[in-house]
Amino acid sequence: MDGSDCDEDVRILVVDDMCEVRQLLRMILENAGYEVVEAASGAETLDAMRTQTYDVAIVDVNLPDCNGLQLAESIRETDLTGQIKLLYITGDSAMAQELGSSQCDIEGYIIKPFGVEELLEKLSVLCRKSR
Repeated sequence: MDGSDCDEDVRILVVDDMCEVRQLLRMILENAGYEVVEAASGAETLDAMRTQTYDVAIVDVNLPDCNGLQLAESIRETDLTGQIKLLYITGDSAMAQELGSSQCDIEGYIIKPFGVEELLEKLSVLCRKSR
């Protein structure tokens, strides 16, 4: 599976405080044909969103300066198009249950560790929904 399921260029914002995770996600996503921008914190995320639009944000739940779930509301307020899709990543099964609840304003989540195919499939589905 690659990013070719999307009709147009897709810009993804990868938000994770671990540089290695951001770099790995960047490599996977760029190889699949996506445009990728990185952010290491909630503050960097909001700064990035003030200057560019994104189709999808892949957000780690645990960030150093904010809770990833609280960041969802700020992302929604800052999104210039109002169309961004939020995909969260977590290694915490209890958090995954919370993410699965209807109260969270997100489109999906992935539990760590996850495979490349699972990530690209989720993105493909989100991409189709946004078109």
